[in-house]
Formats: sequence, C-alpha cells, structure tokens
Amino acid sequence: MNLSQFVGAGLRVKDFTSSGSWTIPTGVRLLKLLAIGGGGSGGAMGPSFTPSTASFFYGGGGGRVLMADVPLVGGEEVVVTIGAGGASVTASGSNTAPGNDGGATTVLVRVDADPDIARGHFVANGGGKGGAAGSSYVNHGVGGGKALSAVFGGGNGHHIPPNTVQTNEFFPTPTNSGSAYVETTINGYVVRCYGGGHCFGRGGDGSIGGSGSDGSGYGAGGGAGRGRSGAGAPGIVIIWY
Repeated sequence: MNLSQFVGAGLRVKDFTSSGSWTIPTGVRLLKLLAIGGGGSGGAMGPSFTPSTASFFYGGGGGRVLMADVPLVGGEEVVVTIGAGGASVTASGSNTAPGNDGGATTVLVRVDADPDIARGHFVANGGGKGGAAGSSYVNHGVGGGKALSAVFGGGNGHHIPPNTVQTNEFFPTPTNSGSAYVETTINGYVVRCYGGGHCFGRGGDGSIGGSGSDGSGYGAGGGAGRGRSGAGAPGIVIIWY
C-alpha cells in the first residue's frame, strides 16, 4: 500500500481493515480521512444455463471513495464500521442469480465524553451488484457514486456500450478493472461474463468456464461467473494525523 500518493511524508497513519474504535492522541487538531466502501459481487449463471436471447452477466461495481479533513478540539474518538464486500452468489442448473451490493463504510468522529456530540459522520457507499442474464446495458454493477468534490465513485463493472475499460476519477488506472468480458455461444446466442470495477484494488475477472474472480485489495468489485460469481473486496479507512 503506497500512502505517499495521497499526502506528504511525515504524518502518522492509522488504518482500519476491520471495524473498531480509536482514541485520538492528545494534541492532534486535524485528521485527514480516506474511506472506501465495499465492492459489489458479480452475477452468476448455472452450469446448464440455456439462453433464449443474448445474455450478459455483469461484474460488481467498485466502492465509493470519500476524503475529508476533520478539525478537532481534543478528546475525540473515531468509530469505524468497515463495509463488507458483496458476497459471491451461486447458481445451479439453468438458474441465474444477480450479485450482492457492497456494504457502506462509515466513520463517526465524536467527543469521547459525550457520544451525542459528533465532529463528523462520513459514509462511503458500497458498489452496486452485477446483474444476471439481462441484455440491458444498465445491469452492470455501478460504482459507489459521486456526490461532492471530495467524493469519488468506484469504477463501474464492465459493460457495453461502451465496450471499454471503466475508470474513475480517483483511481484512474484502467488496467485495474477486471476483464472487459469473456464470451461463448450457447443455443445459438451470445453469452458474456464481465469483470468487476476497480477501486483501491483490482476488479475480479469474469469467467465463462468457471467461477468469477474475487475483487482484490479494497473496494473492488467481483467478476461474473459460471456456477459462482466473484465476491467484492471489503472497504478500508485510512487516517493521517
């Protein structure tokens, strides 16, 4: 994990890969916060799925990325809930199954002596689930969304149109997304499985012949697959102070 891409050297770092709380050291007057939601999981088709039309199975979206500066007065604590990655799904026989949404990562900065007084409450939404067997382009897993200048959407799961690698504003490296798609022909119809969106990690690849790959790192979406989809990666919180 290369933290120097976000802030200059010399700051102390506290990160959370699981939920918990932390009492801020005495004398700290500012936190720099990065929170990422969990990635969504991909959709799945059963081993004997037989389409009656062109059928697309989509990867999950990457989690939302949130950054914030939090001024402090002293005596605060941080309470973190890490968003889980969307659980992989299975499909038996000729069935299909959409993926699961990633979970939201939340950060509450509050005065320790009075939990009802908050300095800030921050939410990084999880990435959207990948759709199953839909020919509509909107069924790809959608990134966690962008609402403010310091809030960035995770990469979308791959989809068409356009049939291109998906990126996002904060992690723009397109090679971090899962495979654009893999395809085969069943019963005379095209069937495709798409990869997941990236975030602070690489989206999982889609697979026609077996399970989709899980998202790696933090906040990445899982790929679509046959029999089983790839799971989304969990979120993370990083604090500099």
